[in-house]
Amino acid sequence: MFSKTGGKYAKRIESADDKTFEFDDTKLRFSEPVFHGSANSALGWLIMTTIEYDDEKMLFASDVQGPMHTQTLDIILAQKPQLIIIGGPPTYLAWTKIEEEQLEQGMRNLETIVKHIPVTVLEHHLLRDEKWTEHAQPVFDEATKNGHKIVTAAEYMQRKNNLLEFQRKRLFETEPPDNQFEKWMKLPLSERKLVKPPI
Repeated sequence: MFSKTGGKYAKRIESADDKTFEFDDTKLRFSEPVFHGSANSALGWLIMTTIEYDDEKMLFASDVQGPMHTQTLDIILAQKPQLIIIGGPPTYLAWTKIEEEQLEQGMRNLETIVKHIPVTVLEHHLLRDEKWTEHAQPVFDEATKNGHKIVTAAEYMQRKNNLLEFQRKRLFETEPPDNQFEKWMKLPLSERKLVKPPI
């Protein structure tokens, strides 16, 4: 897909899975494919990225959902980053699309991460739950116990959180989209994929 779109602007396209690339003093290390959430997830696979410069190391692990899969946790810990940007478990999907046992595993693995990694930037799924701080309290406690820090991206940049996702229903009432956008939203998904949203 990339080759057919943005790839035409690249001098060379190379698979990044489980490879390291060096650009002057910067290393980009890509993981082997890991599950998008729990093992054998229908959502498929993703690769995590570690960026290393001098003695600084940051790992980007969006969509691992905790991680829910323990092998993914092992890969993360082996990198020994000082900072990780990670998507927490999707607690807002509890009892509907995700089994509670998977969410608990994701939360336990996140506790292990904050125990070993000095700064954790939480993003994505966990922040879609209005009660995310309550669900993650044991994770915060583990970080504090080890002198480590958990923040959102906004907090990391010393800004106020503005978590829109869990406010979606209220925002649709107080700041409704225009008629054209609502019409686009009602299209079948197969059609919606092919038509730009009227923004």
